[in-house]
Amino acid sequence: MKPSKQGDLDGMCGLYSIVNSISVLTKNEKLDTRAVLRIAVESLFEDKNKMKIIDGFEIGTLKDVLFRTKNILLLNGTEIGMREGEKIDSYFPFYKSKFEPTRNEFIEYLKEHTNQKNKVAILGYAYSNGGNERYDHWTVVKNASDDGLNLFD
Repeated sequence: MKPSKQGDLDGMCGLYSIVNSISVLTKNEKLDTRAVLRIAVESLFEDKNKMKIIDGFEIGTLKDVLFRTKNILLLNGTEIGMREGEKIDSYFPFYKSKFEPTRNEFIEYLKEHTNQKNKVAILGYAYSNGGNERYDHWTVVKNASDDGLNLFD
């Protein structure tokens, strides 16, 4: 028997990806990331299915939670360490898009956008160990190159 670790029993990686992306973008040591997580959890709980914190969630929910979290931070962010006037924008280029990039096109897109100042990507992916187990995860891409992705996870 092995002990459980974060992610084994919960679906909070989406929430962590939101907190981590805000942390990277603000580059602010005074930012209270626990308070940002609290805001993100409260934003998630505005949805009817509170079990998403255990079961995980899809991109639509991530988009909604990020939007609500950003709005709260815009109004009250200085209370938890954000700088006055600091804001966070988001863009979902492939959400509900008919365009499905190839792996190489996607990597090129990440390289072009995450290597710019003050930009990150929240990336959702799934993989399998070859058996019946599937693992889904949200992570933050700080930048990308031909050598790979620099994750903040």
